[in-house]
Amino acid sequence: PRAASTREEIGGMLSMRGALVIAAWLCSVEGLPPPLDLEAFEDADCVSAPGAPLLLELMAELCDVAEDLLQFGGDESTRASFQTWSRERGVLLVQLSGVLFARPFCEPGKVAGAAATCLLMLGDPADQPLLEQAAACVQDIDSLLQQTSGDGMFDGRLHMFLRSPWPAFRLLDLVVRL
Repeated sequence: PRAASTREEIGGMLSMRGALVIAAWLCSVEGLPPPLDLEAFEDADCVSAPGAPLLLELMAELCDVAEDLLQFGGDESTRASFQTWSRERGVLLVQLSGVLFARPFCEPGKVAGAAATCLLMLGDPADQPLLEQAAACVQDIDSLLQQTSGDGMFDGRLHMFLRSPWPAFRLLDLVVRL
């Protein structure tokens, strides 16, 4: 049993190293902006975990590509661009989300990761089974938000989402509009 968990730990480290290598390569090739300064955010946001800066960049890219899809009405070239982005980077985004948000807390990140996953399913309006999965995904987000929302006058959860670097609101808005 111990050997199996050690193998899983090593596999997780290798996956994270691979993600970091890909991040460095993407930054050098595509001239991405400098990383967001994450010092102002608490670890409860999961921003200090390895891979968090890359995941933030991937989520921002996904938002930009999805906004183009909305703005240009889903013409063939824009849809192809969205599908290409999803094919090339979507898997990495979903894998990093799974690794980073498996820990306790990180609610804004968990909602952002779930919304990004749903958004990736909305790329092809002709794929009915995928659209049905996207609808189920949105229901999962709704239950996640219900679990996250608190009761009482002094609940700080909205503030937690507002101050978080994870683009939960932007991604949720895109899911609703697509």
